[in-house]
Amino acid sequence: MAARSSQARAGLLIGLLLFMSIQFALLAWISFCRPALIDIPFQMRLESLEKVETAPVDLCIWCIGSSRMMYGLQADLVSRDMSQQLERNTRLVNLGFPGCGPLGSWLYLNRLLSRVHKPDLILFEVMPGLLSYPPDLEPMEWNRLHPSRLLCGEFEELQRLGVPLDKLRFGNETNGLSPYCPLYSQRVNLLSRSFPSWLPNQFVFDIQAACDPLRFCSPPESVHKTGAFEKAFQQTISAYRPYLEHWQIGSPAAKAIGSFQAKCAQNGIPCLGLWMPESEEFQRLSSTRSEKNVADFLSERFSNAEWINARNWCERGCFWDGHHLHPQGGAQFSRQLAKVLSARFENSNRNQVRLEANP
Repeated sequence: MAARSSQARAGLLIGLLLFMSIQFALLAWISFCRPALIDIPFQMRLESLEKVETAPVDLCIWCIGSSRMMYGLQADLVSRDMSQQLERNTRLVNLGFPGCGPLGSWLYLNRLLSRVHKPDLILFEVMPGLLSYPPDLEPMEWNRLHPSRLLCGEFEELQRLGVPLDKLRFGNETNGLSPYCPLYSQRVNLLSRSFPSWLPNQFVFDIQAACDPLRFCSPPESVHKTGAFEKAFQQTISAYRPYLEHWQIGSPAAKAIGSFQAKCAQNGIPCLGLWMPESEEFQRLSSTRSEKNVADFLSERFSNAEWINARNWCERGCFWDGHHLHPQGGAQFSRQLAKVLSARFENSNRNQVRLEANP
C-alpha cells in the first residue's frame, strides 16, 4: 500500500513538472519565435503596413488611437484628399485599436518604430475617458490591457509608468490558470491564427480582419438595427459617466503621453494630439469641473501647434452610440481632417520649414 502511494505521488510530481516545463517552453517559443501570436490584432495591421512599405510615398502619417479612430478615420479618403491638395503622394495609416489609450499607444509606438520605417507625422488620440483615474474606480484602460497580449519588456515599461501589474486582467479573468498557463491564456490567439474554423465566429478576429489600416473599418452589423442608437448610447453612459463626471488625470496616463512625445522628438518625428468627435449627448456626461480639468491638462501638455480639437466637428446623426462615427460621419470627419493637415503642411512649406518634432 505504501509503495503504491509513493508511486502515485511520484507520478503526480512528474506530471506536474512535465506540465510546467511544457508551459515554460511554450511561453519562450511564443515570446521569442512567434511574437505575432501574442497580439494578433496588432500583427494584422503591422502586416498590412509592411506590405505597402515597398511602395514609396512623399508623405507618410500614422494615426494611433482607440476604436473611435479605428471606426471613424477613413484612411483612404484622407490620403486621396491630401495627395490632391498638397500635390504630394500621401499615405495615412489607421492604427486604431479597441480600448487603446495612452498606455497602449505608447507600447504600440515602440513596437512600430522597431519594425517599420518611421513616418513623417504621427497623430495620437487623446481621449479624456481613458485618461481619467477617479479615486474609487480602476482606470478604464487597465481593464483592456491584457497581459496575454504584452511582449517581453512591456511589463517592465508599464511598471515604470506606475501601473500595478496585479491590477491587469487576462480578458475577463482575474485569477485561475491564465497567469501560469500560456496554453490556456493564448488559446484564442493560437486557434484564431492556426485553426479559425474551430472557433465560434465571435472569438475569431473577424472585426480586426475587416479593418484595413489603409482604408477603414466597418462598424458592427448591430448598429443598423432599429433603436440601435438608444441601446448603444445607454451602454456608453453606464461605461463612461463615472469617469467623465469626476475626471482627474492619472499619473501613468500623463507619463505615457509625455513618453510618447519624447520618443517622437528623439526620432525626429512631429506628433500631434487629436481629440476625436463626440456628440453633444456624450459631451454632457462631463461635469463643468471635469471640463475645466481636462482643458487645463490639455493646455499644459499641448500648444496650439501640437493639437487638433475635432470634438465638435460632427453632429448627432454622425454617431452610432454617441462617440463612435458611422461611415457617413467618418467620411465627414476624414474630409475635414485632410483639410486641416493639408493646411498645416502648406503653411510649413510656405515658411520653408517642415513640421518640427516636439521638443
